[in-house]
Amino acid sequence: ARLLHVLASAPVAVVLTVSPALTTAAVGAASIPPPYIVAIDPGHGGSDPGALGLDGLVEKNLTLDVSDRLAALLRSDGVTVVMTRTTDVSVSIQQRSDVANAAHADVFVPVYFNSWTSPTPDGSVVLYPYARDIPLANAMSQAVTGYLNPYGDNDGGIVLRKDWWLEPTMPVATVESLFISNPHDAALL
Repeated sequence: ARLLHVLASAPVAVVLTVSPALTTAAVGAASIPPPYIVAIDPGHGGSDPGALGLDGLVEKNLTLDVSDRLAALLRSDGVTVVMTRTTDVSVSIQQRSDVANAAHADVFVPVYFNSWTSPTPDGSVVLYPYARDIPLANAMSQAVTGYLNPYGDNDGGIVLRKDWWLEPTMPVATVESLFISNPHDAALL
């Protein structure tokens, strides 16, 4: 539970870093910053369980749990949150992008976990679809890695994945933190 909270907290730090700064409307008078909208996409869902990991871990359940925690943390900081799913339902890639676009989100944060045929790979990687997303992807990668390094996990950095998301109009950084197929990572989860 502690690690899930940490994983949910890392993107919060990033969002606050990339959020618009306060401006002054007049000398000595601060205005309220414009509302910041974050679209969170809990990966998989419904008939798509995602990866099945060690100790009975199911990716779709983990992504929804971490996304719910992240949403609560962001909302407590006054950020408007839009979720692509809030229950165990199937949502297409197009529907996920459509939800983020319709909300006029400032950033789109899909949440996933990794898995591999070998139990060796561990750590996190952040995927991005376009060059415009590199700053967000780097910030997300650094934040997640900062939380995972003390647990002995590796940093996979950022990786271009341009064939995944359809037409998002805002920066996108897909966080794939921890391998549910790795015994150490699975135990942390």
